[in-house]
This record gives sequence, C-alpha cells and structure tokens, in this order.
Amino acid sequence: MSIEGKILREIDDFFKVSGPNTNRAGVVLAVSGGADSVALLLLMAKYSLSTGLKLHIAHVDHGLRGQESKRDANFVAQLAQSLGIAVSIKKVDVESHRARRGISLEEAARELRYNALAQVVYESGADAVMVGHTSDDQVETVIMHILRGTGLAGLAGMSKVSYWHSELGGSRMKVIRPLLGTSREETVAYCSGQGVVPREDSTNRLVEFTRNKIRLDLLPQLRQYNAQINGALLRLSEASTEDYGYIAGQADLAREYLVLGSEHGFTIERKGFSKLASSIKRHLLRILYQDITGHTRDLSHYHLKTIAEMSEMGAGKEVALPQGVVFCVDYNVLRLVSPPPSSVVGYRVVYPQPLKIPGCTVLPSWEFEAKVIEGKNLKVSADKNIVVLDHDQIGDDLFVRTRRPGDRIQPFGMRGSKKVQDIMVDAKIPRRLRDQIPIVVSDKGIVWIAGHVVADWARLRENSDKGLQLVFSGGRSI
Repeated sequence: MSIEGKILREIDDFFKVSGPNTNRAGVVLAVSGGADSVALLLLMAKYSLSTGLKLHIAHVDHGLRGQESKRDANFVAQLAQSLGIAVSIKKVDVESHRARRGISLEEAARELRYNALAQVVYESGADAVMVGHTSDDQVETVIMHILRGTGLAGLAGMSKVSYWHSELGGSRMKVIRPLLGTSREETVAYCSGQGVVPREDSTNRLVEFTRNKIRLDLLPQLRQYNAQINGALLRLSEASTEDYGYIAGQADLAREYLVLGSEHGFTIERKGFSKLASSIKRHLLRILYQDITGHTRDLSHYHLKTIAEMSEMGAGKEVALPQGVVFCVDYNVLRLVSPPPSSVVGYRVVYPQPLKIPGCTVLPSWEFEAKVIEGKNLKVSADKNIVVLDHDQIGDDLFVRTRRPGDRIQPFGMRGSKKVQDIMVDAKIPRRLRDQIPIVVSDKGIVWIAGHVVADWARLRENSDKGLQLVFSGGRSI
C-alpha cells in the first residue's frame, strides 16, 4: 500500500471512532511549512474532498528567524490559497515569554505555539488541532524523557490523541497526531511526489537545542550499537503505551470511588488509596495534578514517588509541588490543592480583635454575630458553629484571635484544663489549619474554640436566665 493510502486509512479509522463532533466541527491543521506538516496538509486536503471535513490552517510565526520566518508564513499562506483552505497566521514573542517564565527557548516556543493554535481552534469553531509529529519525533521524545528521568508515561511518548490546556479561558484543546506511524523520510518523499518543495527551518541544525542535539549527535552514536535503534525505541513506546493504558484505566476506576473534587483541588479517601498498587497511586496523583494545573510538564517521577510514599506517613505531612500545588496528609484523607490567595488558609489574628456585643463583627475570613437572649429554659444549639454562653459569667468584653503557644482551656464537663494543641490533635484538625481557627477569649481565659469546644466555666447553666449567643461563620470548611 502507498504512503498516501496507508495514512488516509489511519485517518479514516480515527474519525470513525472519534465520534460525530470532529467531523461536524472540523479541524485546524498546524502547518509550519516543513515536510511533515506539509505532507499532513496535502493528505488532509484529499481526505476532506471525499468526506466534506472542514479544514482550517494555522501557522505560528515565532519571530526568531527574521526574514526566514516571514518567508515560511508566506509559503504557508500561498499553499493554503492554492488548496482553497482558510488560513490564520499568528505571531508570538518567544523571547519575552521566555524571560517572563524563566524557561528555555524551546519550552517558551512550544507553550506559545500551542496557545496560539488553541486560539485558532476557538476562533474557527473547530473541534481539534492536527499536528505533523512523525515516528522520528516519537523516537526523539522518548529519548528526551529517558535522559530527564521518566516513568512509564514518559516511555510511552506522545499519544495519537492528547489534550492541551491553553491560557484561553483554561479550555482544553484536543491534539491529534495521525502521522506517528509515518517516518520523516516518508513525508519528504510524499511531498516530492506531489511536486511540493517544503520549507526547511534553519534552527533545526542548531545543536544548542536539546531535540536537535539528540537527532544530530546522540542518535547517530546509538546507531553504532544498534542500526535499528528507531524501531527498538518505537517498540518500547508501543509496549509502554499498552501497559500505561491499563494503569490509566485502573486509576480512572479508583478515582470514581476515592476522589471528591472541590473548587481548589481534590480530596482522596486515604484508606482506599493505601490499598492501590504503587503504579496506580502515581498515575492517579498525576491526572489529578493535571486537572488542577492543566499540564504535567513540571511534575517529575520523583514528585509522584515522594507524595505516594508520604501518603503512608502520619497526619500533618505536606509537600509543595510545582505550580503552587500542595499535597497534604490529613487523618482520614489526602488533599491535593492549590489554595487561592484570598482563601481562609494563611489567615491569622495575632492581636485579639474585640467582638461587638450585641452586633456583628466582620474580619477578613471570619464573621461573628452576638446576640443577648433572656428568659427561662434557654437552650444550647446543636450547631457546632453556634454557642450559647452564660452572659453573667463572661460579660460583654470578648475578643477573638488565633491560638498561641501554651494556650489551655477547661473543656465542658472537665475539672482540669487541657492544651488547645491537644484538643486540635484529638479533633483531627489538619496541622496546616490549626493556626486559622478562631478562639474567643475574655480576661478570664479562653471561652470558645469556635466550632469545637466551649469552656466549662462559660457554659450556659440550668438556672441561667440571660445568655449570650455567638454565631460563627466563615472558614466552615476547615
């Protein structure tokens, strides 16, 4: 079978299983002007003639090669015009993005390129973007992952379908790679057979870029040990993909019954998580991290191994992950969260703040409403965030603050006092949240650990006919 026939059949098989949306909405073709992307364009142009699939071309000008970049853009525009396909040319500033993010030129270009492609997908109403990655790109990617240190996911390399979380409203863009079973040599031959001379990017010859150095320097050396190194690495990728697919499926099942989502991250049931195989634990953590940040570029195998092991340790353990994500070990659950700057976490009141009695006292993350109530048979509320105290015992001078070293309280029903620290441990309050819990105090001592314990001396007594009701709101999730 010809190269054309082989690839068109693979493309047709993909669309048959991808569902009706992509066929109806169409796809964006990422075309740089090189042989791989031009071959993809020519093939998809033929495919669309027989199927009616809507196509839109996107070209990203990275602005790194001056006039050469402009000639690439003009080449793609002219090719699009000759085929009667709409085209969008996007220009990005890679140097500024690299300086702002503190990353390599390669990574900066990749981020901006995919964000620009996502913008074209959004503007054109398409369902996905197609890119011309070949089997040679797959080989280079696997080697890059091995050199950096990787797990099974890295050995699998690129998948035929993946997702890019763009900066465009946090949307997910489907990325399709129909040429992963095609070599670079085959795309060059196909373009030649169609009478098209692709563009050649001069930066592909610069060995200061990691991928180029692998292609131009490392792979030729590896071929001295194994002339069929490409085939060997592709088989490794295929085997890893199969194994990884099984692990991913098991992780998806575990997610259904162990994980709860929240506005800022995920809570994982700890006992069930501990029973999972190590590989499934790591993958589950990986996909949850990706859901929070949109990618896993900065998350290493070491990160995943560390937090999986930490999940078996005592409560209170924490580790900071890339992109501001925090992994926390609580008593019964594990948390993978990315707290927003304005959340209750991190809010402390070192100096006591007076409570308005009667009235409402509003602080950045807390609110207390105080009301004096009179009468016989006053009732204690069952709501842990509402307390009724003996007004005669505590008076009208109350303050609120967070805990201090050495704080003690005489809990309701106890003769002696107890450390606030011990009470919080017994209540299984996560360590990271103990300094954000409000404590109501008077000149006699601690009155109430809001939401948890009321002091025995301040409690409402059977013969009390004047009570002080305090209602605490804000930070209830702690």
